[in-house]
Amino acid sequence: MFLSFSHFSTSSIDIHSKNPNFSRTLQMILRVAQYPSTVLIEGETGTGKEKIATLIHEASPRSMMPFVKINCGAIPDALAESELFGYKGGAFMGAKKEGQFREDLYYRLQVAHFIIPALRERPEDLPYLIDLFLYRFSEIYKMPIKIFSEEVMERFLHYHWPGNIRQLQNCIEGIYATIEHETVCLEELPAFLQNSSNIHIKPTGLREQVAAFEKQIIERVLQETKSLRQAATILHIPHATLLRRIEKWGIQKNKDT
Repeated sequence: MFLSFSHFSTSSIDIHSKNPNFSRTLQMILRVAQYPSTVLIEGETGTGKEKIATLIHEASPRSMMPFVKINCGAIPDALAESELFGYKGGAFMGAKKEGQFREDLYYRLQVAHFIIPALRERPEDLPYLIDLFLYRFSEIYKMPIKIFSEEVMERFLHYHWPGNIRQLQNCIEGIYATIEHETVCLEELPAFLQNSSNIHIKPTGLREQVAAFEKQIIERVLQETKSLRQAATILHIPHATLLRRIEKWGIQKNKDT
């Protein structure tokens, strides 16, 4: 199943997933966004919890109202109650005691509870995310889209990404900032990707994963260009090669040659 949250809402945040479990979570998030329920979002660092929170706000009937973000970790314990629940004494009776949040605060917040999976738990989304960030930083840095060698793509697809989406995004931005030429080679990657002990090859096969990634790249370029020849120019491949790829993967083409 491939779910794009933007297909079902007017939110400016576009979240995709081919992972069945996360797709179901996104569907539930869309439903909850329509109600004034308290939502508790959990997940590892870098999984996109703030993006999900913003998405819920933008997809809700309250989207025209301010969305206030507070870094709770930066609030001193002594000020936490007043900062979160108001300055009037007893504004949230029983929520805090002797400088520590009581366990019942957790349950007060837990009306709708979502756990955002780590990137390693939804590896089928890696090709889309790599594609997304390659295009995003190509536009930001006003540079041609970077091309990954087969070895580089292998490292990206099989690294476990402990920092999740944030780490992946920062890694690709770093590549644009530090590498001038278009084709990225293995020796130019950050040290954590060059270290083969960090790479866990799965039996699904690199060839199939690289082909799926290449197909996504071609589909995206076709959507953003006016002709096949323009698309071939952007992809740095011959026009005939692009036609063969389109025919091989059954990609729909609604453009003139």
